Amino acid sequence: MTQLNRIALLLTLTCTALFGAGCALVWSKTKDVTADPKFHVVYKPGQAYHTKAEGRLIQVSDRYELWSPALEAYYNAHKAYTSYFEYGKTIAMLPAGMLVRVDGLEHNYTVAIPPVPGDSQILRAYGTVTTATESWSRVRLPDDQGAAWRFVPGTGVMSFPKDARFFDDPE
Repeated sequence: MTQLNRIALLLTLTCTALFGAGCALVWSKTKDVTADPKFHVVYKPGQAYHTKAEGRLIQVSDRYELWSPALEAYYNAHKAYTSYFEYGKTIAMLPAGMLVRVDGLEHNYTVAIPPVPGDSQILRAYGTVTTATESWSRVRLPDDQGAAWRFVPGTGVMSFPKDARFFDDPE
């Protein structure tokens, strides 16, 4: 039995003893994959774009997200996916033509003891958004949630295309 299996068994037994049968320990994590070229499938670190339309900068908990008009329309049509945005707030409506630079890539994953089916792993890009007067870093960049996604080759990580209606071609 490996050390990891021993830890999993111990946590499972402890959880079952404390809370009864059916208990599971589940938490979500993220993994930075900026330096791994196999994840450079949609956004690539260092790329810069200008926006073609106005965007909304949202703050949800401790993070920023840039919403394109298409992403905002998608979220408005799929309320079940956006329940966690109830406490988010609009920081700014950003003008067309702003500069967006890709700084990093990461994906989420779920750790569960005992193993249970987890949620989807989705590749996300983060970057710096700059207008003529302000700048924000570590902003989640929009992708096209309504488009067909693909797995990053050799992984179980889903990748959506960038919103080509919102971003020009990379510089």
